[in-house]
Amino acid sequence: MSATDQEIELLKEYGVYERHFNSMQNTYRQFASGWLVAALGAMGYVLLQDDVSGVGLSRTGIVGLIAVATTVGLLLLWFMDAWIYHRLLLSCFDVADDLERKAGLPRLRDAMAHALKRGSTVSKAIHVYYLVPAGLLLAVAAWCWQV
Repeated sequence: MSATDQEIELLKEYGVYERHFNSMQNTYRQFASGWLVAALGAMGYVLLQDDVSGVGLSRTGIVGLIAVATTVGLLLLWFMDAWIYHRLLLSCFDVADDLERKAGLPRLRDAMAHALKRGSTVSKAIHVYYLVPAGLLLAVAAWCWQV
C-alpha cells in the first residue's frame, strides 16, 4: 500500500503543528530559565545591600518573597509547558503516528515513542526541569522566614 499525495500533505501539516508546539515549549523553558536567573540576581542584589530598612522587611524576608514569587512564576510556566503545549504536541504526534501506520509509511514516530517509552521520559524531564528549582526556592523561602 502506498501513501497518497493527500496523506503526505497531511503528514507535512502535522509536522508543522508538531514543530510549533515544540517551539512553544522551548519558549516557555527559556522564560523559566530567564525568570530563575533574574530571581537569583535579585536575591543576590538584596543580600549585598547595606540598608533595606526603608522597605519594612529584613533582607532575608525580601529574599523569601522573591523566592515565593519566582516559584509561582515557574509553576505557571510549568503548567503552560507541560499541561497545555506538551499535551497538544502529543496529540499531533499520535495522529501523525496513526497516519504513518495506516499509509504504510516509515514509522518514525513509532520508533521515537518506543525509544522514549511513549513520552513518559520526556514528561518526567519536563516536570523535573520546573519542580526541582521550585522546590529549592521554596526551601530558601522557608529558611528565610526561620531566620
